[in-house]
Amino acid sequence: MSEQLKKELEKKYNPSNAKEGLNMLAQSLNAKPGEQTVIEKNLSDAFKEFEQRTGKQMTYSEMRQMFG
Repeated sequence: MSEQLKKELEKKYNPSNAKEGLNMLAQSLNAKPGEQTVIEKNLSDAFKEFEQRTGKQMTYSEMRQMFG
């Protein structure tokens, strides 16, 4: 997998600063049971885009590299 793709997905789906990250966390904590949280949606969208662009599923190691 190219480093460029990893960086693109990191930038697109990770919060850009601490305030944005805290807002995402707060929204996720306030989600109703069974409702997809903003964090889950971002990860799901990133996994789908990765698979579309590479033709393979993202491994756990790749996910950890991009999303900590």
